[in-house]
Amino acid sequence: MAALHHFEAGTGDAPGQDAAVGHRHDGVGFAGQHQRRLPEAMEPQNAGEAAQRQDLPQASLDLIAERNRFDVALYKHATKLFEEAVKKQEAEVGRIAGDLKAARARTQGSLEATLFSLRASARKAINRAYSAI
Repeated sequence: MAALHHFEAGTGDAPGQDAAVGHRHDGVGFAGQHQRRLPEAMEPQNAGEAAQRQDLPQASLDLIAERNRFDVALYKHATKLFEEAVKKQEAEVGRIAGDLKAARARTQGSLEATLFSLRASARKAINRAYSAI
């Protein structure tokens, strides 16, 4: 921390209110004071039906498009790169997709798949209960 070499009390700074510096190379550290409100937990609410795109005024749609233009451009570029990579590796992607379909067919209706679904449903219910608290 840099030493304070010269300090004068300004308007509104009452003498004696400032921390003293005893020697030339001494410094005074100040702790930050944050007096923001803590975030409050939101009450769960039913959001109702989602607004349809045609329900928004055109000015809002234009503003959304303007503010997200870089995100849209990045998404389009990433999609193009992804599709090129899939096309380049078409045989491998097809093999993996076939393996996944076969694995699903083997486990469909099995006891293991049923237990997995039950555990997932239980976790989901617990998470919803915690969210409601």
